[in-house]
Amino acid sequence: MNIAKQEGVDLIVKPREVTRMKVAGRLINKKNDVDQQPQESLVGNDVSPETQTRINDLITSPKSMNGYSTLLITGFPRQKLSSPTPHGLNQHLNLSERTPAIQARKKLIVIAGLGLQQEIPIAGQAVVPYSYYGTNNSLPDYLPHLFVQLQKENKWFVEGDFRFGVAQAVNEFPYSQKTIYDTATMNLTVTTMRLKKTYYHELSSSFNYFLFPNLSLGAGGMYSRFHGAITEQETNVSNVLTLANKSVKQIIPVKHFTDSFLYKNQLRVLMQVGYQWKKLSFSLRYTKDIQPYIKYTRPNGTVTEEKNQSLQFLLRYKLWQSRRF
Repeated sequence: MNIAKQEGVDLIVKPREVTRMKVAGRLINKKNDVDQQPQESLVGNDVSPETQTRINDLITSPKSMNGYSTLLITGFPRQKLSSPTPHGLNQHLNLSERTPAIQARKKLIVIAGLGLQQEIPIAGQAVVPYSYYGTNNSLPDYLPHLFVQLQKENKWFVEGDFRFGVAQAVNEFPYSQKTIYDTATMNLTVTTMRLKKTYYHELSSSFNYFLFPNLSLGAGGMYSRFHGAITEQETNVSNVLTLANKSVKQIIPVKHFTDSFLYKNQLRVLMQVGYQWKKLSFSLRYTKDIQPYIKYTRPNGTVTEEKNQSLQFLLRYKLWQSRRF
């Protein structure tokens, strides 16, 4: 720094500052002229000698430097630069992307709705058109039932349902027979009772697993309480002398538990396959008795117990669904 005096005023004269500029990662000192030191190659060995000479000339020329410094910096890239994402960050991003999917798989929902059932006769069973009240009308047999599901979407669901007065087909057989002989009229009267259909209140529970989307297979148990039955009484009257024969059949409903030949409580196992489509679901359910449902005495005096099995088609409609939790 120089100090000069001019008309009583001290002037401070600063030397010219050396201007430095950074070109392609190097510092170049600039005063009035560019430092004439030998320049190193700013690019790799993968360029031709003519290109290397041209680049060096541009660096050592001040005018060219002003005009082509940007070109030197950006015009001749040594290689394409990339900024790879650190491995830890990639892993974090992948986890963040997978988190919603993992949480979605863990979602549970509660579903409730109503359903109808249709009995399908199997193993010699017959369709009986009579209702619980003994009338020739089976419409009362199609009472809707309530079902509830706890479902893990696309994985499994636990299902429970309650059905009131469900009709169950049976193999028709005589469970009681009485014979009376009237000596005055010489008539032989044989009264035979046959079981044709039973009714139960049923509470069932099952675990079901999705084999494919919307297609499930399940198994569980069922508790049944006897509600009633449909029996047929056949009275056959024959005259021993004239051999005349007369037969009369009558439907007699057994309401509630009023007879000891049918057990009051019963346990069953069940298996079912189902398909869900939007708000509808279709199921085919098979049940088999664990305990006998009837105990009776044959005409020859032997005491016999019977177990039953059933096949039912279930149609259900979803009325309500909870939020996922």
